[in-house]
Amino acid sequence: MQHTLSKRITLALAGVTLLAAAAVEAELTIPHRFQAQTRAIAAEVNANFDAIQSAIAELQQAHNCPTGMSDIGAFCIDTYEASLVDSSNAPFDPNNCDVKGACSDQPVRAHSGINTTPATNVTWFMAATACAKANKRLPTNQEWQIAALGTPDTLDNGDDGSTTCATESGVGVTGSRTQCVSNWGVYDMIGNVAEWTADWISGSGEVTSGIAGSGYGDSDSVIDVRPAQYGDALFPAVLVRGGDAADGSDAGVFHLGAHIGPSYRSATLGFRCAHSK
Repeated sequence: MQHTLSKRITLALAGVTLLAAAAVEAELTIPHRFQAQTRAIAAEVNANFDAIQSAIAELQQAHNCPTGMSDIGAFCIDTYEASLVDSSNAPFDPNNCDVKGACSDQPVRAHSGINTTPATNVTWFMAATACAKANKRLPTNQEWQIAALGTPDTLDNGDDGSTTCATESGVGVTGSRTQCVSNWGVYDMIGNVAEWTADWISGSGEVTSGIAGSGYGDSDSVIDVRPAQYGDALFPAVLVRGGDAADGSDAGVFHLGAHIGPSYRSATLGFRCAHSK
């Protein structure tokens, strides 16, 4: 009877289950097939198990979120609104980037960290490029919505005296509003800087604005769900979420803007990145 590591093996380590069939076999460079009644060499058997252990470690790493990100189950999202840093991790001024060039010729990437000034005046192209250079991407509208749930939508002060989320006091550094955190541990998703998402929509050509009803956030505003207009031409608009500091109580987890194009930039518009597991 032949015994082989190519059979499907289910291993559990630190709560992670690994189906280690072909993947492990492909990585092995030492003998991994043994004939019944044949004497096995301990070093070869141990080497096989070392290879399996390495495969498990790689799987565990793939299921962990990178530093500065929060685990949302199926994906990861930046814990804090993104800033821009250069190759030496120094802050980078987005105004040094050409709008159409999207910083593609600059050694600039997105960074998620506490007590940093969120990057603003970034176009959708610049934000998407900065995420890509950090081995991340912009979150979809769905991912943004999930990550924001549970964030308190109020103008009240927290127990430590900091405003919770919605505020008209201007853009603050990341994490300074210690009560402004979602159920997932994600900060500042309401009312600091509005945030780009990955999604573009075509819109109807008719302006649709107002306050979301009780089925959404009672006071969250929906702004101009329509195509972005450049001169007389209409182009797809990008979904922008959360609202910014100037929106006050109109900001919220259901605040949505869908009227600006990807080349738009503003002192109150930023972003954060996501990462697929």
